[in-house]
Amino acid sequence: MQKLKNFIKRHTGKLLIILILLGIAIPFVWNNGTSQISYTDFVSYVEEGKVESITLNSDGKKAEVKLKDEESNKNVIVPSVDSITELLTQNEQKGNHIKFEMKEEGINIFSTIISILSILIYSAMFMLFIFMIKSVKNQLGNTNVSKVEVEKNIKVRFDDIAGIEEQKEELTEIVDFLKNPRKYREIGARTPKGILLSGEPGTGKTLLAKAIAGEAGVSFFNMNGSEFEEMFVGLGAARVRSLFEKARKNSPSIVFIDEIDSIGGKRGGRYNYSEQTLNQLLVEMDGFKDDDVVVIAATNRIDSLDLALLRPGRFDRKIYIPKPDIKGREEILKIHSAHLDLGNDINLKEIAAKTAGYTGAELANVTNEAAIIAVRNNHSKVMQKDINEALRKQLIGVAQKNRVISDKVKKLVSYHEAGHALVSTLLGESSKVVEISIVSRGRAGGYTMYEDSDDNIEYLSSKECLKKICSLLAGRAAESIILKDVSTGAQNDLEKATRLVTLMVTKYGMSNVIGPMALTDEEIMSLNKDFNNPISAEIKRILTECNKKTEEILNQNVDLLHKVANVLAEKETISGEEFLNIIN
Repeated sequence: MQKLKNFIKRHTGKLLIILILLGIAIPFVWNNGTSQISYTDFVSYVEEGKVESITLNSDGKKAEVKLKDEESNKNVIVPSVDSITELLTQNEQKGNHIKFEMKEEGINIFSTIISILSILIYSAMFMLFIFMIKSVKNQLGNTNVSKVEVEKNIKVRFDDIAGIEEQKEELTEIVDFLKNPRKYREIGARTPKGILLSGEPGTGKTLLAKAIAGEAGVSFFNMNGSEFEEMFVGLGAARVRSLFEKARKNSPSIVFIDEIDSIGGKRGGRYNYSEQTLNQLLVEMDGFKDDDVVVIAATNRIDSLDLALLRPGRFDRKIYIPKPDIKGREEILKIHSAHLDLGNDINLKEIAAKTAGYTGAELANVTNEAAIIAVRNNHSKVMQKDINEALRKQLIGVAQKNRVISDKVKKLVSYHEAGHALVSTLLGESSKVVEISIVSRGRAGGYTMYEDSDDNIEYLSSKECLKKICSLLAGRAAESIILKDVSTGAQNDLEKATRLVTLMVTKYGMSNVIGPMALTDEEIMSLNKDFNNPISAEIKRILTECNKKTEEILNQNVDLLHKVANVLAEKETISGEEFLNIIN
């Protein structure tokens, strides 16, 4: 029975359409293709001599008329048997003979089946309509938060989070507010209504919200912004009301809204149904209700949020969660590897140095992948080489060791990767070469791994940007110099180089031609429609100059390029130390 209900719920619209079509078709089937005419028209047809035969039903109320010049029959309702008998007698006297017969009394099985089917179908349509009304009422009446369960006794604590110590210190006051609201009210302070956590995906925003609830020992409500609006437009506002009502009943509590940008986007222009949801959220967070409910929201698109949502009184505190530095990454690795059986050769500080720019979620994935690789390799403990393989797998892709490549492709990839490593090193690029390989991984035919410093990730000078662009173009330049041709393998390098140059020109103010200005994304998109605009011309100029400089470096050091490429073709993978020994 439950399966039937679920089927009806999923296919309500389709079933209703089918039943309506059947309901429309039944009268046509029932009448066997005949059409209805009035008694007046029937009399006219008889007097004009157009009627060939008449078959009167046994009840004497309905007759089927066969016209001489038409194939389909006509139905007519007759006043009485006497009236039709009198009409036929008068026409018989005029010489207009019409065949007349009475239909025998009996059960018409076909008509009976059609009648029963029509009753069943119309009844089903009625029941389905009632079911739809009830479903809508249930959705609107239980708007809901029935799907949002109250989490109590959260186990996550601040000690379970590393790499964001300053942010944790900032949030300890919120914990104290929730634990001891009276002492703040006595001095006249009010509980902050909202905290907005922003930062890139995987930096620990959700985990931090849970840790606040865990430290304070309060109820925790977790909902994604997209969950407020689902099947019915306008349902989001009712769900916001229900969520806050439930949170107030369980106060002190924390309401966590992840991906708030899906409902909190800037208003204006064309009306969006989510504006109704946002308006209700603004009302609930207006700051006048001292109800011990703290709203924590997370987003990685803070620039897209409505200004009314960002003002003090709604989100009083805005905390940016950055990617962890080297010390933070080491602490995160300690937390995620605490349950692993690590080998003696594991150096977490060294791993932290290799993972500049990694988020907490990415580091957690690396440790988990390393454990899986260790099991696959029948290791009793997680070894350093398992960690290194996990890093390669996450950064580049799965190794395709059994893939057979031709000598031509091997030569091309060897010179391509040797070009990358050589130019970046000779330019004195701050990114250190860690490993070079021509073993195919994912979509890459080969790879050159670098170790970036944290400063190099966060802050790049104009000269450093140009060095990176030259390094990215070096693979293609090496192909052009040695093989007198270029391949499709440089696509990803060109995309990265073009993206970096575009940011230099449009966002970082690093172009002497365009000047110190930053354009919005909308302005950049509108300019991109015209390829001959000054922005595109400047991007092309920088890329062309960098490519020329790269080719000059490789031409001046072509012997080194040959030497590195030959060793690479022979060994397939060389370490950064081996590479330095070759060029030294």
